[in-house]
Amino acid sequence: TVLDTHEIPAGMGGARAFEPKAVAASAASMLRFLQEHCSKDSGTYWLHKAAGPGGAVRLFEISDDIERLGGGSPVAQPLGAFYHKLAARLFATFAAPEAV
Repeated sequence: TVLDTHEIPAGMGGARAFEPKAVAASAASMLRFLQEHCSKDSGTYWLHKAAGPGGAVRLFEISDDIERLGGGSPVAQPLGAFYHKLAARLFATFAAPEAV
């Protein structure tokens, strides 16, 4: 479902859940960052933000070179966890009801 921002309910106490101008500014900033750093034609990238309000944003270029994703790569463990979750969700989606 797509909603206009004025249709999104306000937070508790009548305050806005977010400031639309701040969201637009953040999105524009992120787009500029991606345009500057995603330079490989037909490249595959993974954008990761650490938990919390001050969490760092990191951009990884994921290549077809499996060896690069070995234990020495900072992206190997989180990418493996992501693939595991994705596979589990796909299995649950397509599994027979009696197998779930």
